[in-house]
Amino acid sequence: MTDDGRPVDWQPGAQCPAVDYRDKPHRRLQHASKSQDLLPLLSPRHWGVWVGLGVLSLLWLLPVRLRDRIAAAIGAVHYRWGRGHYRAARRNVRACFPEKSPEQIDTLLREHSATQWCVWLDLPALWFGSLAKLRARTAYSGLDLLRERAERQQPTILLVCHNVALEHAAHGLKSMLPMLGYYRRFKSPVLEWLFHRLRSRNGGYLAARNDPLIGLVRDMRSGWQLYQMIDEDLGPEHGVFAELFATDMCAVTGSGRLCRLAGAAAVPVYSGYNRKLHRYEVRILPALEHFPSEQDTELARQILQALESLIQLSPAQFMWRQRLLHTRRNGADSVYLGIRSATD
Repeated sequence: MTDDGRPVDWQPGAQCPAVDYRDKPHRRLQHASKSQDLLPLLSPRHWGVWVGLGVLSLLWLLPVRLRDRIAAAIGAVHYRWGRGHYRAARRNVRACFPEKSPEQIDTLLREHSATQWCVWLDLPALWFGSLAKLRARTAYSGLDLLRERAERQQPTILLVCHNVALEHAAHGLKSMLPMLGYYRRFKSPVLEWLFHRLRSRNGGYLAARNDPLIGLVRDMRSGWQLYQMIDEDLGPEHGVFAELFATDMCAVTGSGRLCRLAGAAAVPVYSGYNRKLHRYEVRILPALEHFPSEQDTELARQILQALESLIQLSPAQFMWRQRLLHTRRNGADSVYLGIRSATD
């Protein structure tokens, strides 16, 4: 990285990218969202959500430096007075890094909270802001690898995790690359309508988890790149146990099976937000070697090693609050046992 936060392979004045995929065929799946019609969402029972989105949009109009200072202050208050929201996060960090003291864990999660609120207050950029401004605020590193694979129509799976800047990174990348991704519905009909629209903007298409694999594989073989999470715990029926730092995780091995079916390469992709530079960072890491393994246990280990490499780039950017370690080996007690009554 240079002193001003730009990746070393970025050149001032150069277009990023030379090829624009926003006009590629887009497939809006009807079953991906049942909230296509806006009118029912204007009923009084949804007004609270709309008011919250309005306040968020007004804050977004502030200069980014001032907005980030406000977000950091909100994050500090949220962590101090909403510690119950971070109980799962503290247990996840403690399980993965037992050598960290309680003070070090608090420092990491305070930084996470501040950065998360910076990104949350910038969400209106995805539905109001221009794509050009988002690209200007994003430092891309290693993008040539994905562009070359797209131009050669080589199947590629992008291995990503739940980092705070995930939405912004995906929004920028799918305008530059022929990308597709799985879609998970929101509980709120208003947020479902909004996020389905913004995830459908500027290229790419959305696929449901129960879509036939044959269509997905066919698109990947024609050059579409799959944006896939590797940090979800979907239970032992969908995963295999392997080591994650100092603990075990039930890793979903579906990305390995898709790589075999499509003949795809697996490329880890990091996304983050630099609070000092007020910029997003997207780093494309080298493709995994000898992936996928034929053995499920080794395949799970490869996937979790990729996850470790993404988390280690900036542990505070990872969303530790998710139930990352819900499934345990041999029916052992959950690390979240008694979490509702816990003080930590």
